[in-house]
Amino acid sequence: MNTRNYFEEVNPNFKSSKFKIKDRKDPDMISENLITDLVNAFLNNRKTPSGKTLKLKSINQTKDENRRYYATVQVYEEKEYNSTFGLTSDYIGASINWALDSGVSNEEILKHILISRTLAGHLIFPTWYSTMDEKSWEVWPEGISINMAKGGSTGYYDRIDYTLLAIKNWYSLISEGNKLFDVIEKNRIWFELFCDFPKYVKFFKLESLLNKDGDIVDLTSYNPDNRTYDNVIRNDLDDSKIKLPQDNMLYERYIAGCNFFILSRKI
Repeated sequence: MNTRNYFEEVNPNFKSSKFKIKDRKDPDMISENLITDLVNAFLNNRKTPSGKTLKLKSINQTKDENRRYYATVQVYEEKEYNSTFGLTSDYIGASINWALDSGVSNEEILKHILISRTLAGHLIFPTWYSTMDEKSWEVWPEGISINMAKGGSTGYYDRIDYTLLAIKNWYSLISEGNKLFDVIEKNRIWFELFCDFPKYVKFFKLESLLNKDGDIVDLTSYNPDNRTYDNVIRNDLDDSKIKLPQDNMLYERYIAGCNFFILSRKI
């Protein structure tokens, strides 16, 4: 199991009394180790459920001022080139910004970071792709990525449980009420590599987000007494119910739910 903490690597003084969370550096942006480890753990030289093989071509940095690391991964069908993806890491633990807004203490946030900023607290999504035919490259770099779309009130407040429901519904062709449907659809050739939702979950080792019946658990309903979740996420078209806890005690319960899911993830 990979126990490297990527937050600590890019914020080596984060346990210091002088460290300010608001001044933190984001490993999703600047950690070459994180994107490299994610690709090697999930993608490189692996055959997808669709029968295509993924191969790491390179680890790069964007040319803008952020200089964000991303992986260029190529897809092969048999030995024939099929397509190329630009992939970035995505944090799937509890949002630090929302935790601060909810009044969670710095101490509790740092405890969460020690768990959530390991490899198991991250996923990988495409930000662009290209396919080559006889005429030209077809590239989709426009618009927002899945990482961006799932954040805030216009998305799912960075909640991985609702994000996973959106992916499940895309595979089931359910667009109504799915805030991510359009951006997932733009990345259709990525998700088609995994054929269906159960295979996607298995490929990325997200089983700990499902209960024994295969329903997606509600991370805000974690029950520490029996170490399980009291509720599951179901299709709910009332967007007002898709939110985060608004006080520190409820948000800490959500953090505990994220911790349990991440610690249970078999990576």
